[in-house]
Amino acid sequence: MPLITPDLFRRFCIQMPAGYQFSHYLPAILRSVFYSRFRSAAALTNKEFGMKGSCLCGAIHYAVDALFTPIIHCHCNTCRKAHAAPFASTAGVLREHFHWTKGEDKLSLYVSSPGKRRHFCSICGSHLIADRCGQKHVVLRVATLDDDPGVKPEAHIWTEHHVEWLAYDNLPAFEQWQVNS
Repeated sequence: MPLITPDLFRRFCIQMPAGYQFSHYLPAILRSVFYSRFRSAAALTNKEFGMKGSCLCGAIHYAVDALFTPIIHCHCNTCRKAHAAPFASTAGVLREHFHWTKGEDKLSLYVSSPGKRRHFCSICGSHLIADRCGQKHVVLRVATLDDDPGVKPEAHIWTEHHVEWLAYDNLPAFEQWQVNS
């Protein structure tokens, strides 16, 4: 049995924007091979079922049975702009393990690149998932989970798109809003 199956190769290549090389995805592919062979999908979460999530205004709710891929921080230009943040924290969830539980009629979508649909709340704008037609998983925006998934992020991707003026290392940190004294 080959280390990288044709299905696994297609799963990652379909997500590659035009002009990017397969080698950019190799670490993620190898991680996925590890997880699919040595851990069950349910092992990627601290609960067998029932993680819940929602948008900022609470109009939309969803449930996730299990994560399919590790949590990663994506620094690509489209994630940065879609989330108005230095990176987006994401994890794959098999479609059969993702369920809208409230407010599905409040969803809007935006096609940010050919075939990539970003689903967000039409009221508050919270970006909840992204997907591609025909793909067996959705890409969950992990920061919208209301429950702890029980695992930590494992990598940063698309760091070649990182912008230095959004650097966050070595800055003062405050538990709440900084109080001027």
